[in-house]
Amino acid sequence: MNTKKCYAKDYCKGYGTPKCTERCDFWWKLNTLYNKSNLPMRYRYNIPLRPEQIDREAFIKLKDYMDNVVDRVENGDSLYIYSENTGNGKTTWSSKIMNQYIRKVVAKSDLEHEVLYLNVSLFVEAMRNQYSEYSDDIARLKEEAMHCKLLVLDDIGAERPSEYVCERLYDLINYRYTNMLSTIYTSNLTPFELGDRLGARIESRVRSAEQIKLVGADRRTI
Repeated sequence: MNTKKCYAKDYCKGYGTPKCTERCDFWWKLNTLYNKSNLPMRYRYNIPLRPEQIDREAFIKLKDYMDNVVDRVENGDSLYIYSENTGNGKTTWSSKIMNQYIRKVVAKSDLEHEVLYLNVSLFVEAMRNQYSEYSDDIARLKEEAMHCKLLVLDDIGAERPSEYVCERLYDLINYRYTNMLSTIYTSNLTPFELGDRLGARIESRVRSAEQIKLVGADRRTI
């Protein structure tokens, strides 16, 4: 087994021992969940984040959600993580929370409808293309997006707004809102700016999420 590909290498006590083989049930279930999650490979491993002083309170709130993620998801609690700056931890935090949830539920998971990551622009464009070229994979993503226990909608508001985009996003967000399913949004827009872009119906549902603003600088340029 190539242990470098084990997503549990940072916390599994058996990692690197003779017990660490592809016959490990935990390894198999973990890989299945990640493969279904659509989470980019870069974000499937632990990424350390140290806050700037100005973001310390926001990091404390995000860490509290992450530390209690199973209970928060069971309660249907959602987050809206936003910042006018790029590269200051929005996607990383949403991924860290998703990773923690996978870690906590993998042993008891039935491997269905657990977690899903979607870049909103890519997802909307893929759904639009369904009209001309149907794809089972995109149909599966849409089904998972509706019903998974924890959904990350990354970079919402960056997509080109149109009646089609607004209606598809409203259908998804409203379904999850009315069924008390946890959604983590990341955006470079405030909820009010998102409303100006995508409509008041989406804004009112997004604003029901706990709103956390990050103001630190772009970490990618450091």
